[in-house]
Amino acid sequence: MNKGKNRAKKKIISLETKTMILKRIAEGEGSTTLGKEFGLGESTIRGIQKRAGEGFRAVLFIVSHWKPEIFCKQWLVSRIFITTCTSQSEDKGRSCASADETAAKNYSKVLVKIIEDGGYCPDQVFNADETGLFWKKMPSRTFIAKSEKTASGFKATKDRVTFLLCSNASGARMLKPLMLNRSLHPRALKGKNIAELPVHFMANKKAWVTKAVFITWFNDCFVPEVKQYMIDMGLPFNILLIVDNAPVHPCIEHPNVKVVFLPPNTTSLIQPLDQGIIACFKKHYVKLTFRYILEKLGNDGMTLTEVWKKFSILDCINHAAAAITEIKQHTLNACWKAAWPECVINRSATENTSMLTAEIVTLAYDIGGDGFNSFSENDLVEMI
Repeated sequence: MNKGKNRAKKKIISLETKTMILKRIAEGEGSTTLGKEFGLGESTIRGIQKRAGEGFRAVLFIVSHWKPEIFCKQWLVSRIFITTCTSQSEDKGRSCASADETAAKNYSKVLVKIIEDGGYCPDQVFNADETGLFWKKMPSRTFIAKSEKTASGFKATKDRVTFLLCSNASGARMLKPLMLNRSLHPRALKGKNIAELPVHFMANKKAWVTKAVFITWFNDCFVPEVKQYMIDMGLPFNILLIVDNAPVHPCIEHPNVKVVFLPPNTTSLIQPLDQGIIACFKKHYVKLTFRYILEKLGNDGMTLTEVWKKFSILDCINHAAAAITEIKQHTLNACWKAAWPECVINRSATENTSMLTAEIVTLAYDIGGDGFNSFSENDLVEMI
């Protein structure tokens, strides 16, 4: 008997799956949760994470984008800079994080030159980034989370959506967000005109941004919206879009939009939306959701369990859209201080997150009940 036939067939993990796992690890999700969702062992998840630290993300990007005849020059420039910075270091034993800081500082200079050469003003420079949201998740200590395991009607831990946010350097415009759900026709949207929702609503089985989704968003959402914005502002339709180097962001050519990529392993340091904007968006979402719960408890005479069972994807959409409008212009502008410091009017003008957190904690106390009456900042971190 051929013993090789009895060996388990090795599972091939796609580049997009590995990239999504890495992004969600960066957002704080654990290997146990990710393993269950993707049908992988915890050791496999940890292996993917380990290889990422060894430059695996850069390799993924090269492989997924490699088209010799149209290879993106902007990404190549960014890659040269991070390689040069690393090779010139005299400290051979320094950490990867230190190399990333050097690359980030150097690429900031490259980005400023691109902006100057293109003649872009802050209203014409945009950054886009994705983030996941468990839209119906509550802290594990709360009654709602505990009931999920035994009561019907609860499936909060599986209710994950992805948002693609995009704003410009002046902070004057944050575009209508893209929201990806697992289902394109959820029950809560029956009879609703998808085009009239306050988000660009799309769906696929994993609720992920893929290359196809990103291209659709770029052509059907981003380009028309920024074109109209330029008309409204009396500015030429000449746009710079900055994104990270994830494989789901392909090289796109457009006569009026230049797409540039941040170097590998630098997004947490210089990507504008990663400088507190995404966290601010999620906190505002939680605040609006807690207000919704309080209103239902007070006005409709419903129990907390009844309120949460009725909380639908439509409520999520409305709260997310409202959360976007809560973020102030000076906060959006200040998040560019690492990437393009010259455009920032007031570098200290960031969102008062401590006050926002305190407001959320107060709302939780007002809701009351197991877990809410002792709600803390740690619980909020667990939620977002």
